[in-house]
Amino acid sequence: MGVHLNIMRIMASPERFKFITLAIMLFTAISCILIAGAQELPRNSSINSNNPTNLNPSVILAGNESGNWSDWQNQSLRQSNGSENQTSENQDEIRRHIDAPTWNHYGLMVYQRGYANRSIVYFNRSINESPSFVDPWNNMGVAYIALYNYSEAEQCFDRALQISVSDGAILWNNKGVALYRIGLLHEAQDCFNRSLEQDPNYSPAWNNLGAVMAAQKLDQQALELYTKSISSDMYNKVAWNNKGRTLTELGRYGEAWDCLHNALILDKNYTLAWVNAADYYYKVGDLNNYQGALIITRMQGYNETEPHWPADTLAVMMKDNMSILSDVLSSRTPATGWMAAVFGLLSVWTILRIRKRRSVA
Repeated sequence: MGVHLNIMRIMASPERFKFITLAIMLFTAISCILIAGAQELPRNSSINSNNPTNLNPSVILAGNESGNWSDWQNQSLRQSNGSENQTSENQDEIRRHIDAPTWNHYGLMVYQRGYANRSIVYFNRSINESPSFVDPWNNMGVAYIALYNYSEAEQCFDRALQISVSDGAILWNNKGVALYRIGLLHEAQDCFNRSLEQDPNYSPAWNNLGAVMAAQKLDQQALELYTKSISSDMYNKVAWNNKGRTLTELGRYGEAWDCLHNALILDKNYTLAWVNAADYYYKVGDLNNYQGALIITRMQGYNETEPHWPADTLAVMMKDNMSILSDVLSSRTPATGWMAAVFGLLSVWTILRIRKRRSVA
């Protein structure tokens, strides 16, 4: 409103002052535009997440790895270069300029889409760019767990532990998962204890200790450990699932269903929670829901011949540190000066047009 009043006062002034004032406004508007164009985004070069993605290595990965991956990959490369058509030479040039955190980011993306094999390719590229970058070593180990290649997974975690001491809570936990899966329970238990030495509130390690107890038929001890895991992180779907399974084994069906229900609320596609829900329904005599739960597990790709331990373990991907800004190309953003300048010029132009029409009339 103030802008329009000032403009009206200008238009009501003598002609010799009118054009002087308009010239000043135009100069001010141009100055605002130049200043706005010179402003750069803050150089925050990475995204740091304090909450790493919790992944369940036991869930059967869906989809065909050959699928539409090529289209998705080419689209990513086009976006990174801003061109619609890329030759293989251009793609090679792009790859040479992608840094280790970005390759790691691509690996995380394709893993979350269900392409565990392809994610390993990207984690390897990240490692080739920066061999001392711990994240892709850990994340590749988690991908190997999903592919049931536990010996390769263990080697990845050993290498990561050589690189980083500060990430010991995650790395010892994940190594313990690989050992648990091949039946080395005492070695796995030692790894989980080492993880908790690094972080006494680390929820995945508490859950995984409970899984070790469950594998030894120590259900009461397992139940206590799952409860500690949930106390540390109430969104730990794996701990809720395991607690529900143990309560079912103990015949505490009301509590068991509450826990399994919580796991499925957190992730309706959590296959092993549906497996345990089917077991629960069978034991309480609800055969209709038992059949329904089994159908869901099969729709999600569960095969009863797959390796299935008494309790699920939780391996964790590391945070995503993909670069946002390049050191060479810094993005610029328009500030409020752009809008103010454009609004002012449009207002002047509009009023001049109105006065011209009135003078003609």
